[in-house]
Amino acid sequence: MLERIQRVVNNHQLSCHHTDRYFYILRGFKDFIDMIELPVAHDSSDLKNTMNRYILEEELDDFDVSRFDGYKLVEVVFNLFEDNQVLNNEAYISLEPLRFEINDKICIFNKIDQLKDISNKTLDNAARYQLAIDTLREEKR
Repeated sequence: MLERIQRVVNNHQLSCHHTDRYFYILRGFKDFIDMIELPVAHDSSDLKNTMNRYILEEELDDFDVSRFDGYKLVEVVFNLFEDNQVLNNEAYISLEPLRFEINDKICIFNKIDQLKDISNKTLDNAARYQLAIDTLREEKR
């Protein structure tokens, strides 16, 4: 699972023009971000302007949107849950569009069968959450 997340973001960076700078907005990652090593850095004023970066959706409320200037915005969705929902404050929700112009949207998991290549079982959202936690913890070791 960790490899899939890294590969999806890496593939996006490599498949796009090398002169573009990307700001990834991560949706549904809050509960998992500490277990994931992304191929881009968390946004910080210490980063060089040429570096791609990410921010969690939950950080957008207090975020200076002028920091997006010069970047292409990419929405990245942790869509492991039924009906492509995400976990948000302990509830599974369908995503509303972001209030920013998004250049690209990428989903980590298959949009039709989120468990493809992950589990052969039929799992409800609670079991999918536990699967993600257990798998990411194991892979991080």
